[in-house]
Amino acid sequence: MQHIQLTLDQIEERCTEQSFTRGLDYFDAEAIGNPALQGSTLSATCEGSMEEPYRVSVEFMPTGIADAYCSYPYYYEGDCKHIVALLLTYLHDPETICSLDSLLATLESKPKSTLLQVISELLKRAPELAFIVEVYSDPSVE
Repeated sequence: MQHIQLTLDQIEERCTEQSFTRGLDYFDAEAIGNPALQGSTLSATCEGSMEEPYRVSVEFMPTGIADAYCSYPYYYEGDCKHIVALLLTYLHDPETICSLDSLLATLESKPKSTLLQVISELLKRAPELAFIVEVYSDPSVE
């Protein structure tokens, strides 16, 4: 995994004191699930107050953070607690983050039958992703 420089100060500068404190609580409670880094995008789920976990992502640039997103409806200044928890995971727990770049490089050498099996298993577990497969199944999409 390519490590992008990030500091605690950069995280704190992006949010309110309350969001930082609550994000630290979420980090300590291990609320971040399945963190993954692909290129310069870090994404994960974050357990919160709703039944479904929130989707969070951060787009890095060489000097820090370019953008951040959370599916939680947050209308206040700075990043929400879920984004803070994801950034703290990146900073303090990088070994838990799956590198999708290396995974994709490994899959690149696999035979077509193996890739179809992987796609089939993914669709069984997340049928809502079928539309993506349909888009790439279109003969006009290269």
